[in-house]
Amino acid sequence: MPTPAVAWLVRHLDADAGIVISASHNPSDQNGIKIFGKTGRKLSDLLETQIEEMLAHAIEPAVDYSVYPNIGHVRQGEIFQELYIQDLLGNIPG
Repeated sequence: MPTPAVAWLVRHLDADAGIVISASHNPSDQNGIKIFGKTGRKLSDLLETQIEEMLAHAIEPAVDYSVYPNIGHVRQGEIFQELYIQDLLGNIPG
């Protein structure tokens, strides 16, 4: 799915986050992992840096997972592509 579709789906499915793994015609430094927060906006550079540092040093985040019963739940399927396409088509003037 295109990156903007993931941002749209995060908002419209009331998801906590969306992740895109990108590799395209862009220069390699513009490819990688993009994380969108609950609002459908890309995470701040500061937060991305903190996540990168945690991953690089295998640091466990200070998160109480018991308050997130659906953590790790993944939603996927062609229906999501169709929802995005229908919304795009619905925004084309007359």
